[in-house]
Amino acid sequence: MYSIKMKNKFNTTYWNKATRKGHYLDDIYGKYKGEDIKQLIEKWVPDIDKKRILKTDCFEEAYGHDQILFNIAKENGEVYGIDISNEVIEKAKERQKEFKTKKRTFICCDTKKLSFEDNFFDVIISNSSHDHFPKKELPAAIRELKRVLKKNGVLILTMHNKHNQIFYFACQFGKLTGLIPYYTTFFTKKETKKLVGEEGFKVEYITTYFHAINQSHKIVKFLRKIKSKKIDRSIKNSVKLFKKIGKTKMNHYLGWFIALKCIKK
Repeated sequence: MYSIKMKNKFNTTYWNKATRKGHYLDDIYGKYKGEDIKQLIEKWVPDIDKKRILKTDCFEEAYGHDQILFNIAKENGEVYGIDISNEVIEKAKERQKEFKTKKRTFICCDTKKLSFEDNFFDVIISNSSHDHFPKKELPAAIRELKRVLKKNGVLILTMHNKHNQIFYFACQFGKLTGLIPYYTTFFTKKETKKLVGEEGFKVEYITTYFHAINQSHKIVKFLRKIKSKKIDRSIKNSVKLFKKIGKTKMNHYLGWFIALKCIKK
């Protein structure tokens, strides 16, 4: 049952602790995931380099090979990243030095209470941020994104894909056993479209991305410890196969994430 206690639980202290274990993907799978969402972003917003951009959740930028903010709008654009975890923000600032890109602005704040003016951003990328909220908090959180987005601005929203039942039940097991150290929720395409539609967004496109068999990332992480070029080559070939599957009707059931392009009316 949702309660005030639950609402106050997911604060800076909670997320500092939950993210200290670092990323769950190795570099091959991480780059695959990052490239997948980057291609979607650049397809849906071709002139992304000219935009003022906000990304909610900087876990990837702090710890992952699937980071986004250092790979888009490299020359121009005005790019902001926020996270409720001050530790994640500091780590993202440190990693920024590794990338040859225009400086990004990182701010520690809650995505449910953003420290920006109304109609400030052209594009908001909410990359698997809001699927870590209790569902009762989501309408208000989506309204807050709408507040800071310009009219006709683009919200790219991604959520855990409930149609991927293997992924869904594996995560439920992980939550019960403590193997997944943070709160997660899953959504169908219909639920996600309803959520943003009720808050005044028009959904232009909906798809899935990062197609892989669940738990394969853990096998990959284990195998990479062997330091074998042959193993690395096999893993890269599996990624090529998953990319092909992503272009078939199976993408609905193997994508880890649902992705929507939403327009503020």
